[in-house]
Amino acid sequence: MADRVSRYRLNTDPGVMVALMDALGRNAEAAQDFFVGDPTALRHYLTERRMADGGAALGGALEAATLTFRDHEGSSRNPSRGYLSAKLASEFVHLQAERIHGGKPSGSFVRPASTGRILAGYISDVDDAAHIRDTSAPGVADGDLPVVPGREPWSPVFRSSELLSVMEEAFTDPAAFVPVLIAQTAFTGRTLDHGATEIAAGRGRNALSVNAVTAAAGAGLIGVDLPLSMDTQFNSAFSRRRS
Repeated sequence: MADRVSRYRLNTDPGVMVALMDALGRNAEAAQDFFVGDPTALRHYLTERRMADGGAALGGALEAATLTFRDHEGSSRNPSRGYLSAKLASEFVHLQAERIHGGKPSGSFVRPASTGRILAGYISDVDDAAHIRDTSAPGVADGDLPVVPGREPWSPVFRSSELLSVMEEAFTDPAAFVPVLIAQTAFTGRTLDHGATEIAAGRGRNALSVNAVTAAAGAGLIGVDLPLSMDTQFNSAFSRRRS
């Protein structure tokens, strides 16, 4: 696969690259293999080569590679498709932030809407990064949320400072901000529902307290004044659990 990637690096008609990315956007496995097969491929297409269509096809290929497969199978040594999805999502944010901080090139090679959809797909990890001190990134973490039932897929590791830079750039376009806002609202409802369930079952307020802090931190990172509506959302969730 690395040889296949390298063939498209030099002296290639820009239209061919758009067609290639468009095809990858319709085949998630091929998209993952393309970006994982050569460790330098993602950096190349995010920072060195602007696509002729403004990044629409590249964004589609990245969405396919990061959002299609979500699981908690395999391991770092034997990665599943879901593990690779999280890995690519983490690397995507890291490389975008690196480009922004370095100032070269100016402007994303991926359209903002794709960035927004990728971030929305990992909203629990965005929220997690918002209230935890910056960690080593890029990378992949276990993903399980200690106060939400069920097992979560593999999680990309994000640095809050890098997320902030990427969001500040992308969110100038509502097409990037809206999917993240919708995802944040849904995730907040899920976590508060769980907190209300725990209280109704007599297991205390710990889940609600932790989840409220996580949701509020995530909302603050993306620029939403969530705490103003927190009581309303909790009361609604608690009422549903009591009925």
